Formats: sequence, structure tokens, C-alpha cells
Amino acid sequence: AYADLNTVALDAVGQEMRRHATRNLDIFIRDLKTAETFRKQLAAFAMAFSTERQAQEALLAGVQDQDLAVVAASLPSLGMLAIEDTPLDVFKSKLKSPTWYIRQAALYGLRFQLPEGDPKGLLTDVILLLSDPQMDVRNEAVIVLRRRKTIVTIDPLVRISLKDRHPLVRQNAAITLGALGKDAVDASPGLIEA
Repeated sequence: AYADLNTVALDAVGQEMRRHATRNLDIFIRDLKTAETFRKQLAAFAMAFSTERQAQEALLAGVQDQDLAVVAASLPSLGMLAIEDTPLDVFKSKLKSPTWYIRQAALYGLRFQLPEGDPKGLLTDVILLLSDPQMDVRNEAVIVLRRRKTIVTIDPLVRISLKDRHPLVRQNAAITLGALGKDAVDASPGLIEA
């Protein structure tokens, strides 16, 4: 459904996942605490579809797990819950991780959590990751900035991301600038060069 962009099928899958997350939340919380790594990852993923405060609490514990694979599964799910009082420091601290896939997971979680303005310097941290050594992190940073839609991001997108060595990052930078609409008109020369 995802590969075919079948929104009807994706909606149906999402509804089923929400039902599953609601019906089995206690099992997922238990698994995230005590199961082997693979089941912890599955539990963290499933909890992204919950709307319950207990899922947030469990995922906050999951991002502190000793196993980085569990942390990487918990961060996006914590963000996807989109609960307003989710502590942003959790994401901010993981943006500085020495492990690239933890930085990427923190960025993915921020897609759903990055608020207006620049509280705690999060927007600045995301912009800094446009120069990350890992392409997946740079690309995710561009996507986070697209969701944020602020003119502050135009200059770094033009200076850094449109000149990225990886075509996917350049493509997403162009899409992000396009999403900014008329505010990004001055970026047109950069788009033509790219």
C-alpha cells in the first residue's frame, strides 16, 4: 500500500494498527520492558499507534534502554504519539548521539514534535545536522525542516542541502523549498543550479 501510494489501504492499515495498539497495549508495555530485542522493537513500533499516556511513559523508558536498537525504535514512536507534553530534551540529547541511526531516529520523532519557534535550540540543532556525515541523517533533517515550514531554513537549505553530494538530499531540499511557497522565491537560483 505504501509503495503504491494507496491512501485507502494505508488508512485501513493505520486504523487496524490503532485498534491493535489499544487492545494489546499492556502486552506491548510488558514486551518493551522485558522481552528480547526484536520483540522490544516491535512493541515500540506498535505503541506509535496508541493514544494512551501509558504508551508515552513506556516509550520514554524505551529511549533509555541499553540496547541502541530499542532506543532507535522508541524515538520515532514517541514522536508519532504527538502528545504535547513529551519532553523535547529526549530528542535534543539523542540528536548528538555518536550513533548515526540514533540521530536519524530522533529526527524522525521530531517530525511530529518540533513546535513553533526554536525552543531549546532544537531548530538550530536540526539545521546543524544538514551537514552530518551520514546521508540518512542529512535527509531526515531536511524532511523535518519541511514539516516545520519556516523561512529561517531557506538559507541553510540553499547553502548546504541543495549542494549535497547525495541526490536524494538535494531532491528533498528542493521539495522542502517548494513547500515554503512564495517565501522561498529567492531560492530559485539555487534550485536552478542544483
